[in-house]
Amino acid sequence: MRREATSQVKTAAMSVPFLLGSHGPGEPRPRAVVGPQAAICIGAQVRIPVLTRIVTPLSRPRRLRSSRLHYFSVSLQMTGHGTEGCRMGQVISSASMSLDGYIGKDDNTIGRLFDWLQNGSVEVPSASGDIMFHMSPPSAAYWTQWVEGLGVLVCGRTLFDFTEGWGGRHTIDVPVVIVTHEVPTEWVEAHPDAPFHFVTDGVEAAVAKAQAIAGDRTVAVTAGVIAGQCLELGLLDAVAIDLVPVVMGRGRRYFGALSVDDFTLGDPSARIQGDRVTHLMFPVRVPANGGQE
Repeated sequence: MRREATSQVKTAAMSVPFLLGSHGPGEPRPRAVVGPQAAICIGAQVRIPVLTRIVTPLSRPRRLRSSRLHYFSVSLQMTGHGTEGCRMGQVISSASMSLDGYIGKDDNTIGRLFDWLQNGSVEVPSASGDIMFHMSPPSAAYWTQWVEGLGVLVCGRTLFDFTEGWGGRHTIDVPVVIVTHEVPTEWVEAHPDAPFHFVTDGVEAAVAKAQAIAGDRTVAVTAGVIAGQCLELGLLDAVAIDLVPVVMGRGRRYFGALSVDDFTLGDPSARIQGDRVTHLMFPVRVPANGGQE
């Protein structure tokens, strides 16, 4: 029987593509989520087919008799740097976030931030088939498009240690670049085939490494301290937020502790309304003179 992923998965600065980065005692270690091929393009809208199933309390979801396909136009429009057509390989931070700006509690648990992953009628399976999410149709379409466009994940050593390196295989099955002061030699020797890369000379070098690996696919950056450093260094092309209508009061902030007073982003280029979540994508506005507006 398929096991459903809990909304109380422990995490540190996790987002849609990273949300199952860790698991508590007795929780299953999830695997990659797969779906239809989709492209994240500047100004492009992708129509993603989603098989809708009925979910009833205390019962296993059953397939609709008509097996209807519902289509949702998901627009992840980015204001690029003058490139025409699809511009892949962008660097985007992402996280589920409370209304008061937190991506997790002080102990790295996430409270109600991931409730939207189990409150919908659309089944979204993991690659291994033993984890099943239930999202609203718009969220399922957004999730699928985002995950299918990813090439590399960049995270910090704290998250890597917290998840125990995902057992050598990240849950979305992409290479991982870890920013660290010291390479965990014993872990590397114990996981010789893991597509993990440890960078010891800073966030900028880590992002450059990630872009070289990702090619024309998206480089995802975990929210928190790493995202904040990327923002201040001008390395981000966009900021993705899954905004959840909950107030946490305290915890870990999306950008950590920034050294700047104000940082202006562009108007959201994507606004997708799910159930108990709004998916937003903000382009980072970098003026031609290289300064921040």
